[in-house]
Amino acid sequence: MTRDRRARAAVTAVFVGNGVLIGTWLVRIPDVRGQLQLGEALLGLVLLAMSVGTIAALPLAGTAAARFGSRALAVAGAVVGAAALAAVPWLPGPAA
Repeated sequence: MTRDRRARAAVTAVFVGNGVLIGTWLVRIPDVRGQLQLGEALLGLVLLAMSVGTIAALPLAGTAAARFGSRALAVAGAVVGAAALAAVPWLPGPAA
C-alpha cells in the first residue's frame, strides 16, 4: 500500500470513528437527559458548553499537532472520546 493510500485510509478511519462517536452520543441525549433529570434549558446550556469548549480547544489542537504529530493526536482523541462517551452513564449530574 502506498503512502498516499495509507494516509487516505487513516483519514477515513478517523472520520468514521468521529461519526460513530457523535452518532452514539446524539441518540443517547434523551436517555442522558432523563437519567440526569435535566430540563430543556439546562440541557441546552450543557450542549452549548460542549460546543464552546470545542471552539476554544481548536487553537490548542493546531499547536498539539505541530508538537506531537497528527497521528498521536488522532489516537489520543479517539481514546479520550471513547472513554468520555463510556463514562456518561455513571455521571451523577452536570454540576458534579
